[in-house]
Amino acid sequence: PPRSTLFPYTTLFRSVPDYSQDEDGVDRVKVLMATPNLIVFEAFRPSGETDRMHMHKDHHSVAYQKEGRVRMTIGSETFEVAPGDTYHHPMGVKHRHKSLEDSIRIEVKYYPEGNAIESWNRLAAGSN
Repeated sequence: PPRSTLFPYTTLFRSVPDYSQDEDGVDRVKVLMATPNLIVFEAFRPSGETDRMHMHKDHHSVAYQKEGRVRMTIGSETFEVAPGDTYHHPMGVKHRHKSLEDSIRIEVKYYPEGNAIESWNRLAAGSN
């Protein structure tokens, strides 16, 4: 599908408002807000899908589980996340989650050094 431009922050930002943009090849993502230091998005993950264990060198993440259950691993801890739960994976800490049901989360990525939009574009393109 064609990509649209999110405003007013930049014309470089790629956004697809219908959950059709993949992050890490697993989630379908709808970006809700973008600033130089923050990306806020809603992500849908189908039941049974698991991302690879990974970490991010440039941002922290906080997520609110809106629907469905997931099994989350952050560092050496593994736990189940249910609707209404919130979790945090700090910058530089390995994490992964498996969707136990179709799930939706709201996630805020905080980039302390800025460049959130450029970094997000690399992440969404699979090159970060």
